[in-house]
Amino acid sequence: MSDTKEKSQNYTSLDSVLFMFGEDRFPRLAVKHRDDFREAVPFKHAVIDNFLPEEVAQRIFEHYPKVDDKITHHDNENTSRKLQQDVANMHPYVRAFAAALSSREFLLFLETLTGIECLIPDPYLFGGGAMISEKGDFLNIHQDFNWHFQLQLHRRVNALLYLTPDWKPEYGGDLELWDESKCVQRVAPLFNRLVVFATPGANHGQPEKMDAPEEVKRRVFSAFYYTSRPSDETFDDPHFTKYLPSNFRLGVKTKDDYVARGSEY
Repeated sequence: MSDTKEKSQNYTSLDSVLFMFGEDRFPRLAVKHRDDFREAVPFKHAVIDNFLPEEVAQRIFEHYPKVDDKITHHDNENTSRKLQQDVANMHPYVRAFAAALSSREFLLFLETLTGIECLIPDPYLFGGGAMISEKGDFLNIHQDFNWHFQLQLHRRVNALLYLTPDWKPEYGGDLELWDESKCVQRVAPLFNRLVVFATPGANHGQPEKMDAPEEVKRRVFSAFYYTSRPSDETFDDPHFTKYLPSNFRLGVKTKDDYVARGSEY
């Protein structure tokens, strides 16, 4: 699809959101940013601005859960934040977006960007979903859980989409990426900015308490992705015949076709 056609696309229907990641803009973005991802410090990550079509990002923002919409509150010594991870309580437009994040096309986007094969989405959005922070909220530097007890899978990739328009630096709320002892990168939660990073071992958080006006909320939709093995080097668990991803011809052809689409720009 040409850039002109993308700009004229009508994204008001739920179908348009569900099928959105099939557009050519996404393989182009994956190919464009994959070297940045692999070379990033302090751990593999990529920051992609203007990720979604503007109309989609705006509509998700408009229909995003409110603090009183059956939101779970996390308040302890390590965090203060709110989240809605049950899609049944989300507006249909946001729910359609959540479904698109589990689509074949978005998995191909993530696999091309990260180089991590055989990714599996989490339909439960365990620990993720529609997150909200407001004045005084924070999240200490941490490493995420690495095992999904319900899916019985190893966590490998986080995808975070920020959804608050007109964010100002004085509000705080930056995502901090740390090595073992200090902050190495700060990422402002700018509207329609996607952050993708590899796990486990990624020290990150939002340790400084937000200082935004009461009416301003830091919105980030988070989705996490898994594989059936803890790393790409682990193929020696007890098993019956098991082929490496590189030898699974259908998967290779699908991935090669996707990368070819992204390379034609």
